[in-house]
Amino acid sequence: MSASTFRNRDSARSLETRERILSTTENFLVQNGLDLSIRAVTEEAGANVAAVNYHFGSKEGLLRAVLEGVAGPLNQARAEALERAKAKAGVNPIPIEDIVEAVLHPYIFGPEGRENAGMIFLRIALANRVRPTDLGRALIREYLEPIAQQLLHALREALPDLSDAEIHWRYHFMISSVLATLADMEVGGRFHTLSRGECDVTDKAEILRQLVRFLSAGLRAPRGP
Repeated sequence: MSASTFRNRDSARSLETRERILSTTENFLVQNGLDLSIRAVTEEAGANVAAVNYHFGSKEGLLRAVLEGVAGPLNQARAEALERAKAKAGVNPIPIEDIVEAVLHPYIFGPEGRENAGMIFLRIALANRVRPTDLGRALIREYLEPIAQQLLHALREALPDLSDAEIHWRYHFMISSVLATLADMEVGGRFHTLSRGECDVTDKAEILRQLVRFLSAGLRAPRGP
């Protein structure tokens, strides 16, 4: 067997190890937020700590690789949705429903080519709220801040009568509702059992429609005293 064959085989194994570590880390973060245990991940992935250092440089490098893999496509999809909505609106503010759909659609349907990215990132973000870490807060802020500012700007233009503080309150309530609601959209979950199956938690189009209607009404609520 030639040296090049050995190199190709080693390269394939190395790539397989890298992908296995990433996949295992995604599953770990969904359960534990960004409080990452390298030892637990490597044991589950059948790898060693040296492999993490080799492929990602550090624990933070591994976290960044996972977040970039899910948050990157999500942010791009939401930014593109906002751009399409802005072009459609022309000189007018983007309609509230279109802003809300730009937030929701990538989470529910996933960006093209990475359909599970929305739910993975959503569960990581929700788990990080339950078990926050300083690094987790910093990374979530880093990956979410740019798109959040775009969405807040669109809301300010669409809701000019609201103060900046009111906009931030409503944006926070919107995102929190999305996180909590979508995390429970599974057969056998609390929402499914409470509704006795009346609400189809597998119907993504209906989930999107109901959330857009509800959240848009909340964003448009009259200004408080």
